[in-house]
Amino acid sequence: MKWFDILQSAGEDDLVVIHINSPGGYIDTAVQLISQIKLSDAQVICQIESACCSAATLIALSCQGLACYPHAYMMIHTSSGCSFGKQSDIRRQEAFYNTWLDNLFKDIYKDFLTGKEIDSVLNGNDIWLTSDEITERFRHKVEIMNRENAKIHKK
Repeated sequence: MKWFDILQSAGEDDLVVIHINSPGGYIDTAVQLISQIKLSDAQVICQIESACCSAATLIALSCQGLACYPHAYMMIHTSSGCSFGKQSDIRRQEAFYNTWLDNLFKDIYKDFLTGKEIDSVLNGNDIWLTSDEITERFRHKVEIMNRENAKIHKK
């Protein structure tokens, strides 16, 4: 809750740095934090200091800036969980989460992973990246975002 308070009260002249060393976490909490990052008036950057795995990758890639310590790494995979209820409920939950995760992953990992890599992750394969690979991919993502923003401002 402290993170949310900081992000909500920060102004446009503020810089918020999120330090990540995490094996991952609960995806719904990550999505909540991502929403607060996007809504914040501050510039929000991420420093990956060691592990950045699973749900932590979603948070890192939602920031406007990213820096990696020399031996930091990232592991991207699909979510894990379980469903309860009648078989018909479980089928509906599975269908919902498949679509929801597809949309979330395509939104967050766009221009950081290729479309083929995103599909591979959604099909159960893990992707491991070194600090240098993370930095290069994030640089590529920012370049694409800057080009898209320049097109919008020209209109």
